Amino acid sequence: MGKIIDILNKSNDKFAVKVEFDKKYFDNLRGNLNKVNLFSVEVFEYNSRVVSSGKNNSSKYFLIPNQISYEVFAREDISYSVIEDNLNLIFIFAVNKY
Repeated sequence: MGKIIDILNKSNDKFAVKVEFDKKYFDNLRGNLNKVNLFSVEVFEYNSRVVSSGKNNSSKYFLIPNQISYEVFAREDISYSVIEDNLNLIFIFAVNKY
């Protein structure tokens, strides 16, 4: 993972953030430097579970928490990414709200 090294207040609604992280995580951006989101696993709001079904529990599903399930109505493919650190597998899903 990475860490924030410096934050500069540019205006009331803009900040310049200087980050540091390993080359592996930079490579995961594949050259995309726009529409980048920062997050920390320490501020995740909801808890969920993974459930299994099928022969020998071969299928796994993430349950969408009740608190946000009303916002999720997927009619198309859902994009996702997996980030791995020493302690976690972090799954990030992008779902259109409506």
